[in-house]
Amino acid sequence: MSSATDAPDGSAPVSETVAREPGSYGVAVPSSPPEGRWKLTVAAADELGQATTMTKAFAVNATLGFLGTEPRVLRLPPKGAAARVVWSLTRPARVGVTVEAPDGSIVRTFSRRLYPAGEQSVTWNGIGRDRKPVRGGRYTVRVSAVNELGKTEQTTALVVRRVAAA
Repeated sequence: MSSATDAPDGSAPVSETVAREPGSYGVAVPSSPPEGRWKLTVAAADELGQATTMTKAFAVNATLGFLGTEPRVLRLPPKGAAARVVWSLTRPARVGVTVEAPDGSIVRTFSRRLYPAGEQSVTWNGIGRDRKPVRGGRYTVRVSAVNELGKTEQTTALVVRRVAAA
């Protein structure tokens, strides 16, 4: 069996030719692979000498990073309480931000638009699409970025606590 990985610059940083028993095997890639579109090609011959080749394209995309919320626990009410969702981009990308309820339903969608490279943020006041404060619980904030390298996503948790009015 032989395998080779083609890097975005056309080089083959990983190449291996070795006899293997039937099974599944990992492929070693550089510890910090360069971003871009990669291609993995595996060629094998069975015990009858019949050859099979498989090629899989994939992308290494580090456009999106450092996702977090400030604060990590959003207390509702009082009026004016809000959480800031913060992330960074290494290059421009079309970004969408969603807040998902504990059951997985989307309670709020923000800014599906193009953002420049750098630190970015949106603010969520705990109000759902129905214009009412959401219930208490553990919510998931999902940030998706799409650019010439493809789509990349990160998620983080945000706890919402309902506070009784004084």
